[in-house]
Parts: sequence; C-alpha cells; structure tokens
Amino acid sequence: MAKKPKYLGYLGKIPSISEFLKITSISEKTLKTYYLSLDKFIPFLLNRFKENYEDLKDFDLEHYYGLNTEKEEQFKKNLESKQVYNKIIEETWKNLKANTKSNLLMKWVNETHELGLNGKKNRFREHLS
Repeated sequence: MAKKPKYLGYLGKIPSISEFLKITSISEKTLKTYYLSLDKFIPFLLNRFKENYEDLKDFDLEHYYGLNTEKEEQFKKNLESKQVYNKIIEETWKNLKANTKSNLLMKWVNETHELGLNGKKNRFREHLS
C-alpha cells in the first residue's frame, strides 16, 4: 500500500511563497523538498506565536506532532481556511529582525532534538545542526 502524500498545498498559497514561485525556475522535486522542510518548521512558528492569534490559543506542539496524517491534514486545511499561515509568515515572520529569525531557527533545532525528532530528515535542520 502506498503512503499517502502529506498535504503541502497551503504553503504555495502563502503570498511571499507564491510570488517567489512566479520568478523561480526550480524543479517540482526541489520544490517538494523545500515544502517538506518548511512543513516541519511551521508548527514551531505556530506554537511560538500562538498568543498573537485567536485561532491558535489551544495549539499544543507536542500534541500536533502526535497527530495521524488525516488529522494533521484536517488541521492544516482548517488553519488555511482561516488565513493563519498567511498571517504567521507575512505579518509576523517577515517583520522579525534577521538575528531574531536566526535565534528562533536555532531554538527550533534544539527543541526538535529534545523531542527526539532529530532522526527525521529535514533540510533546514541538516544545515543548522
């Protein structure tokens, strides 16, 4: 039985990513690799900035990592319909200073290591570790 692909469509709908895709010539395979890496980092951002968004008040990162594929996809589609990903990236992440972004990425690397998620392949994590 084939593994069901992860839902990554929400990433291409984020304005800054869709603008980037209009001017880039990367292959579909490379794009999927980037999406898979970003898909692992976005939950950390949701958890970090959940106090700023009403839709994320009850978000729990460890619980999210424990969701099965169908529930995770449903959760992503729900947040996508509420434009939460757009707000997190466009209003919050893009407005942070470069040093703050760097610190958050390193904090994410350390937390994924503590949660035992370091065995999963992730391009961001490979470069940061």
